[in-house]
Amino acid sequence: MERNVKLFSGTATSYLAENIASSYGQPLGNVNVARFSDGEISPSFNESIRGCDVFIIQSTFAPSDNLME
Repeated sequence: MERNVKLFSGTATSYLAENIASSYGQPLGNVNVARFSDGEISPSFNESIRGCDVFIIQSTFAPSDNLME
C-alpha cells in the first residue's frame, strides 16, 4: 500500500523545508500564511490533504509566532 505524502513549510525555515523536499524527491505543498493586523495568524492549505500523510516543517524557536503558526 503506497502512502501519499505531502510536505509543507512554515515561514520560519523555508530553506530547510526546500532541502528536505528536494532530498525526498517531492515539491513542497502549496500553503498560504496570512497575518492580520492584530497579530493573528491564519495558515491555509491550498490543495487537498485528505487521506495524505502531512508533514509541516517549521522551527519552534523564538519568537513564539513560529510555534503558533
